[in-house]
Amino acid sequence: LKQVSIRIAFSHVKKFLDWSHGRGRCTLAAITREDLVDYQQWVLLTDLSPTQRGMHRRAARLFWVFRDALHTDRLTVDPQRLQAWHNH
Repeated sequence: LKQVSIRIAFSHVKKFLDWSHGRGRCTLAAITREDLVDYQQWVLLTDLSPTQRGMHRRAARLFWVFRDALHTDRLTVDPQRLQAWHNH
């Protein structure tokens, strides 16, 4: 990946983590299905393009995709399996 791509991805990851922390979730394991549905709703309510919304969803899902590499804290729900996750 190019440096700019990594920076953009990190920015979206940070927004997801900040959003989660604002809900009182201090660990990935504490994030529930309902939190992920609410995150999707928050993304949909923002003034973002469909591409930007997808980038936000992807950043959150990366915690699921790379869960085996996260030894001390993991997301316990695959956002992709949530029906609400597919609303654009």
